[in-house]
Amino acid sequence: MTTSLLAHKTRFQPAHISNFLHGKRMLSLKALDRLLVCEHLTVADLLPQRPAVPALVVASYDLVPLVSQAAAIHEVTIAAASVLDHIRLQSGLLNSLVKRCSASRRVWERFVAVRISESQADSMQPVLQPRAILLLDRHYNSSLEYFPGKKSVYAVRDGELLRFRYLERAAGNLVLRPSNLANPVELIQPEPGRTYRDLLIGRVFLMIATEP
Repeated sequence: MTTSLLAHKTRFQPAHISNFLHGKRMLSLKALDRLLVCEHLTVADLLPQRPAVPALVVASYDLVPLVSQAAAIHEVTIAAASVLDHIRLQSGLLNSLVKRCSASRRVWERFVAVRISESQADSMQPVLQPRAILLLDRHYNSSLEYFPGKKSVYAVRDGELLRFRYLERAAGNLVLRPSNLANPVELIQPEPGRTYRDLLIGRVFLMIATEP
């Protein structure tokens, strides 16, 4: 592109274009618009080109520690060494859960996740699946129904492991009821000086099925 050709296309005097190109004179905004139109350009074409940056998707989620059943039973605050993994949950779900717990339980870290074995799941099939990950609310150790008229599954202390059952109270004892009726109903008595609440590690509020 020569000065003469640019002057011809814009219908400006060659000297006028030459002074502009050499920084001796300025063009008006109207004259600049005419120049861009003649060259089929826009202001964006004159700006430095930057590589496209993909929009960042900001995921909002909460983390629940996956721990052994023994850690879920005994550890008031989950130690970093006890965390096997973290389970991601949609943000806001945990805050929506109602808690009903004894005073001593309020200091416990509230949410943990554990994995259920095939033998543990047998008594609660098809409600619970073998090797599933169960999320526990340890601030719910009350026998009151979470949803009126609907049974909740509880994690009940059994030594260093957990039993997962529906439950009822009977004269201070716990009646554990299976979903699979081929398994027996069981009665558990709290240790002297303890109540049934001490046996309830938490309510199962979510199950995550895993690959066989």
